[in-house]
Amino acid sequence: KSIKGKGSAHPLTGLVTCACCGKNYVIKSKQAGKWRLYCAGHMRQECDNARSIFETDLIENVRKVLLKEIFTDENLIKALEQLKREMGTSNSDMYKQADQLSRQIEEVEEKQIALVEEFASGNMPKTIVQRAVEKAEAEKAGLLKRREDLLQEIKRAEGLKVTSRDVCEFASIARCSIEDA
Repeated sequence: KSIKGKGSAHPLTGLVTCACCGKNYVIKSKQAGKWRLYCAGHMRQECDNARSIFETDLIENVRKVLLKEIFTDENLIKALEQLKREMGTSNSDMYKQADQLSRQIEEVEEKQIALVEEFASGNMPKTIVQRAVEKAEAEKAGLLKRREDLLQEIKRAEGLKVTSRDVCEFASIARCSIEDA
């Protein structure tokens, strides 16, 4: 929705402002099959800026700036390097989580051994020990499943290695997408 909640929002809604009064430019009229943008202040007779721009010209200017200033090899490399760092951090965190799950699994196994020893020494009835062991076994199964899922996720993430060739291909695709727009 648009800022006022009427109709569809234009991709540049709220981004194009009048240099004279600071009000937003709005799409107002269609001339020769093209939409024009005007200063909202001028439309309300609050601004003297009567300049308008065709929507297609504005989009073309934005596209040129994106190609020239934003989608440079340097910026794309920086973005992909940041992505690699973030992926490395999350892999490290996932390894820590897997280690923690392994420790929890060991604790549950130790609890099971202690329960069996309590039963063997005659300190606990068989039915209570059986229920406690079954409960511990279910807890262990859940922890094992979580650890296995986490290890699979780590394996998938490690398969996402970004190379300089990937950077070049990505840069080419990004430029083509914008050029084709």
